[in-house]
Parts: sequence; C-alpha cells; structure tokens
Amino acid sequence: MSDHHRHCFLLKGSPNEVLSDFLTLSKHFSTPLVAAYDVSQYDTALLSSTTPFITCSFKQALQQLGRSHEAILVDLTHGVSASALAILSGTVRGNGLFAIALPNDEWLSMADQDLSRYLPWPYEPEQVTSYFKHYLLNKLQDETSPFTLLRSSKNKKHSVNPLPALKPIEPNAPLTQEQAEAQSCLLAELAKSYVLIAPRGRGKSTLLGDSLAKLLGRGRRVAITAPNQEAILSLRSRFESTLSQIGIEYELPFFAPDALINAPTEWDFLFIDEAAMIPLPMLMALNKKATHCLFSTTNYGYEGAGKGFGIRFCHDLSVQKTTQNLALQELTLNQPIRWGEMTHWKIGSMIAFF
Repeated sequence: MSDHHRHCFLLKGSPNEVLSDFLTLSKHFSTPLVAAYDVSQYDTALLSSTTPFITCSFKQALQQLGRSHEAILVDLTHGVSASALAILSGTVRGNGLFAIALPNDEWLSMADQDLSRYLPWPYEPEQVTSYFKHYLLNKLQDETSPFTLLRSSKNKKHSVNPLPALKPIEPNAPLTQEQAEAQSCLLAELAKSYVLIAPRGRGKSTLLGDSLAKLLGRGRRVAITAPNQEAILSLRSRFESTLSQIGIEYELPFFAPDALINAPTEWDFLFIDEAAMIPLPMLMALNKKATHCLFSTTNYGYEGAGKGFGIRFCHDLSVQKTTQNLALQELTLNQPIRWGEMTHWKIGSMIAFF
C-alpha cells in the first residue's frame, strides 16, 4: 500500500481460532505481539506454535511506549483496558496490522475483569455492567470503523491471506520539515525550557535522538532521562545512527531521574522523555540541572499527568526567572509519520473516549 495506512481487523472466534487467523495475517511480519488481560492461554499456545510471537498483559502495556511493532493482536475477551488499547494502537507501523479479538457471542454479558482496578469495595466485575463495552462494540462495528470483521466458526471455513511484508525502516531517514523546524529552535539555544507535546507517531523520539547527537557533535554536555530505558529504544537507535554519520562514538548519556537530581553535575542540555509520567516536583528539580531542558511527552492520560502537565507545569515554566532570551518555548509535531493520517484519525476518534 502506498497510503501508509494500517490494516485493522476485528477477529471473532475462540482464542485458538483468533490466534490462527492473526498469525496467518502476520505471516510476513516480524515477531507479532499478542496482548490480553490474561496471556496465560497464549503463553501455553506459544509452546506448540510453529510461528514465533511475543505476549504482553495489559498491566505490561506501558513497557511498549517508545517501541514499534509490525503486528499486534489485542484480545478483549476477558477485559477491556482503555489505556492498553491507546498505547498499543500507537506502536503499529504504517501498513502494519492492528487486530482486536472478541468471542463470537455473548461478549457484552461477560464480566469485564479489568474493572477490578477501579471498583470500590465490595463490588466485583460480575456485579457491574460495563457500558463502555457497549460503546466500544458500537464503534468497532460502525460503518465508519476502520476495522474489517473476520469471524471464525467451526461450521464455516474462510480463507485468510497473509498481508504483504513491510519495507525495512530507513535507519537514518531525513527529518520532516516539522522536525527540522523544531530542531532549529533547540539548536538556537534561546530558551531556558522547551516543551514538546505531540500525539503518538509524530516522530518525537527521532527528533530527540537526532538532536542529542548533533548537540554532542557541537561539544555540548548533554543527558537524557525517562521513566525507564525501555521507553527510549527508538530514540537510542536514532542517536546511534546520527552519531555514526557524524563520525563520533559515544554511549547514550542516559540517567535515572533521581540520579540526575542528586548528582552535582550541571548539563548544557537535558532531555526528559515521557515527561508526563514523572511527578511535577521532580520535573521542576530536573529543570534546574541544565542550562536548557527539553520536556517531551504526549498529552494522553495514560502517560501520567496528561493534560495537567500541559496546563500547570507549562505555566510554571513560562513564569520562571531566567537569563535566557525566553523562559519557555513550546514545540509541536502534528504530521503522522508512522502511519497514514486518515487511518490514524479513525482509530484515534474511536479511542478518544479512553
């Protein structure tokens, strides 16, 4: 496909039937990911499967931030995690596969086990009707939905054709015009603090990794922090490939947030990725550890403070006292680069309620 849109399927059937269809569709994709409230049945199936895949419970979904996948199956049979859906849908590459699994019948009457995280004592999921499931199912089956229904049954055979293999990701693709403009603002070094707030798939990690390498090439003392190193895998990849082009060998200067705060070192530039997942007092302390700080995040609620980050924290940065020309410069990236814009809009409109 030339439009870079993702393939979206709604797979209905038993877990074995759904897994078989998903693995057939993703035959030409590398290491498909299966996510569910409880992945034990898929871990068991993996032992006898001739096709390798990896599993991820909804509780582990945050570990997928900053990663990219060619194919993902999200099984909602036993629980619906709005956060996991929002996170995982944003990690699928353009022309990749994003599938949602449901049982053939009676799903709406089944208890949503994920509700146990929210219900007050003494309520149990079996005692509560999940109206969100009704909302979600209507959206999935609506005529404007990007999802194509593929139903399995014992009495009805259907043919499933593998999707075409994806082209390899260019290791050091040129920055988009938006990324280049944002980088120019950083390299101008006019502001004390920079805030980059953008939705998923806009190239924040690429911009950060590329900018870190170029600042290092200019002799600046730079550092990067994030809630965990797993969240910056694509950032690290871009950092290393850009350094290779410059002709410099240097380990990514990653530090845990608390280690940076407690260390006496002062930096020229400090980048904070997935910033809304870090408590605001800690972010303010990090802002004092460098001449210039860049705070990068999405404005989705699953990344911690969400909108509170963009409102309260940005206000505090805008009124801070500084010797720089600007106290705060806000940067944005709007153009999707991981997938086609229309498909992203359709999926995004479905999960906006999350």
